[in-house]
Amino acid sequence: MDSSLFVGSAVRNKELLERFGMIGPALVDLAITHDMGHSICQEKNERRADDYGKELREGKTPSCGKAERGNLSNDTNNVATTSPGNTPR
Repeated sequence: MDSSLFVGSAVRNKELLERFGMIGPALVDLAITHDMGHSICQEKNERRADDYGKELREGKTPSCGKAERGNLSNDTNNVATTSPGNTPR
């Protein structure tokens, strides 16, 4: 996880706010549930991990691999991407 999620400068907080529309605990929750979506569902796809994270934030059990997700199995579009230093872009 990017350390600026926990202790960020004003400039970094502005970047995060512009990119994700939130900072502070809400963004930490988003990042953690997104990563949990990867782990719980053993999912490599970023879009699906976001969907599973959203389900977790809503208090639901992720519906891993459900057909209603559409044709995302080969989708490589990154929703929450990170740079080599594990810093969200």
